Amino acid sequence: MEFIDKDVSKFIEFLKSKEKMLDEETLKNVAYNIIFFKYYGNSLSNTHYLNSLIQDALAIIDSLSQKSERYYHFILRSYVENFMRVLLALENEDSMGVMKLFKNSKKLLDKYTGASVIFEQFEKQYDECCLFVHSNIKANIEISVFLKMIIERNDFGENLKVNSSLKKFESILSNSIKLLLICRSETIDNSFYRNKDILKKLITEENYTIFTSSLNN
Repeated sequence: MEFIDKDVSKFIEFLKSKEKMLDEETLKNVAYNIIFFKYYGNSLSNTHYLNSLIQDALAIIDSLSQKSERYYHFILRSYVENFMRVLLALENEDSMGVMKLFKNSKKLLDKYTGASVIFEQFEKQYDECCLFVHSNIKANIEISVFLKMIIERNDFGENLKVNSSLKKFESILSNSIKLLLICRSETIDNSFYRNKDILKKLITEENYTIFTSSLNN
């Protein structure tokens, strides 16, 4: 599994060259989670929304070096939508609307103990993203009407703020995987066929316990 560590090191090195303030340990966890999603696609016949989710995850990390908090929330909202499509195992051509995505996701998760509580965090995050995307006054964001101000402004200029946003996304990634481990354990078992050692490396011990418990139920 040395190849995974090398890939993660390259991932961190590249991002740190663009944004030095990013916390390396958090980036490492994010990288492992993204690699998990890439393996998850091994047993899927429809991968469009999974690939879109992976693209969103990478773009969210990149957005932290792009200065715009609104841009960060815009992509994060897209990530939540694509995660629900992956969770529901939608086909590539399925263009289900957002309201129905939430409704069907809740209906699915109600069947599994504890899953709905985790999903509440996604709903809360999605609502927060919508405030920023639509420039709702409750978001309390600075609005600039001159190009120079937009270009020069850096919403992530402080170490604490950029890493707080990074940790927030790390938590969302972890919860995404947790919900898949609960609801799609058989798919994960097939995706990591003969690669359970890699699965153990990519997710936490707590999440691996969730996986084995869900698989045996």
